[in-house]
Amino acid sequence: MEKMQARFQHCDQRFFPYIEKVLSRLPGEITSELLESTKFQIVASDDFQDACVLSRNFPAPLQTLVYVNTKILKEAEHMILLAIASQVAFFVAGKNGKEAPSREAEELLKSWGFSNELDAVRYDQTVAQTESFRIGYNWAMHQDKDYLLTHFGIYRDSWGTESWGKAAKKKRAEALDLPDKALPVLEEIMKATAPGAGEAKHRTETGAAEPKESMMAGIMRALKEIEWLEQYSQQVCDIRSI
Repeated sequence: MEKMQARFQHCDQRFFPYIEKVLSRLPGEITSELLESTKFQIVASDDFQDACVLSRNFPAPLQTLVYVNTKILKEAEHMILLAIASQVAFFVAGKNGKEAPSREAEELLKSWGFSNELDAVRYDQTVAQTESFRIGYNWAMHQDKDYLLTHFGIYRDSWGTESWGKAAKKKRAEALDLPDKALPVLEEIMKATAPGAGEAKHRTETGAAEPKESMMAGIMRALKEIEWLEQYSQQVCDIRSI
């Protein structure tokens, strides 16, 4: 850990456990290169949320600089791991300053054992494109956080740490333990929020979860954004004095 702190000194330490997990799954020679060479750097800091200008000094040579928004710490682990691993893949595939094709980077990720993370992120992206997700998200963004936690708080941890596919499967298995008020609320949202939404619950949206599960994903996404905005309220950027 001390070596990593020195190597990625401008990276928020909350990312170090994820970086370690990524490095542990890479071929030994690539891990060694990333730890010994300064060509690849990661920058992540909450300061970027409210500072107009920030500067960082890096030892030469520097070839690839990756900025990771600390907001991603609100995402599930598979999302964070893939975000870091994919940047490593583009760096490895794009040696000598050339831009690496996405397909080549993806093949590297698969060879390193990140297929499950790729599938999970793609599933989440598919769900996020559904009408049910949009309905749930738009509805929740206009609700009080305490109200959302009262009705849907039981879902918060599983939908915040796993892929939406796994979370949905788990919730189906635990359906008897759901709060009495949760499902009626979903029913009312589906009937009232958009034309035809009441009938959506009777069919599966192509390539995604059941409509209720997609809607729940939208509600959980909104809840995380509401919590984030409470923690990092919008403000005028701070110009640091010299």
